[in-house]
Amino acid sequence: YRIVATDVDPVALEMVELAAEQQGLKSTLSTQIYDLLGSTSRSDDSDNEHKSNILPDADLYIMSDVFESANVAKGAARLTRQILSSTSTSRVWVFAQTDRVQREAYLQHLKQFPGVVQSHGSSLQWKSDIDFDGIP
Repeated sequence: YRIVATDVDPVALEMVELAAEQQGLKSTLSTQIYDLLGSTSRSDDSDNEHKSNILPDADLYIMSDVFESANVAKGAARLTRQILSSTSTSRVWVFAQTDRVQREAYLQHLKQFPGVVQSHGSSLQWKSDIDFDGIP
């Protein structure tokens, strides 16, 4: 597997890298600055002017604490939709506190994109709603 962790804060990414190294996961993890308020493109968009906002292909995308504002939640939903619509094998895990107001705004915005509910409707769940026993 290849895992890409993104954040707009370089210090947060340094902490992720240190934690991965301490747990023996450094070879499968990479980090990248990614601004959810900027352009949301994956690596196949060569015309994008925000090169730091181009994500490489990965098996797992992890987003955390992306519900601080409506704009960030919408940016996270756009990115999630883009990932889910471009590959059938990638997963997106979004971690957030359950009391964040923008949690539901993210999910509602995500469901507005054509094809997301039809393709991923039953798998669009919150971590607290998932039984992890059957997930590969």
